[in-house]
Amino acid sequence: MSNTINKLVNDDEDIVFKWNRGDDEFETLIFFNDDDTPMDFTGSQFDLHIVPERSQSETIKLSTSNGLTVKENEITLHVSHDQTENADWKEAVWDLQETNKDGFVDTLCGGKVWLKRDVTRGHHENRD
Repeated sequence: MSNTINKLVNDDEDIVFKWNRGDDEFETLIFFNDDDTPMDFTGSQFDLHIVPERSQSETIKLSTSNGLTVKENEITLHVSHDQTENADWKEAVWDLQETNKDGFVDTLCGGKVWLKRDVTRGHHENRD
């Protein structure tokens, strides 16, 4: 399970996540304005898509109502184990878009996901 904190100093730089197939992955992104003040996301909605390269696997779609958590100027994404457990890809591209309270859309950042194949393959089931 990853838990990386990235301060976005330059939104032109790709952010690379290194994940293991079939693991729950968490990443926290922290956003600041050009003057180093925290960005204000009040009233905003967010969408993040992960699109596998050279694969027919489905796009992983996260949103404010599913997989993305916003707290002040921090956005935490959670990709659950079941979203990658059968993945046949090793690399994907992603980006994060904000729709602000006025309806304007802005791509805040993006990058790549490198997915390492796991060795242990088990059944993920709830146990009492």
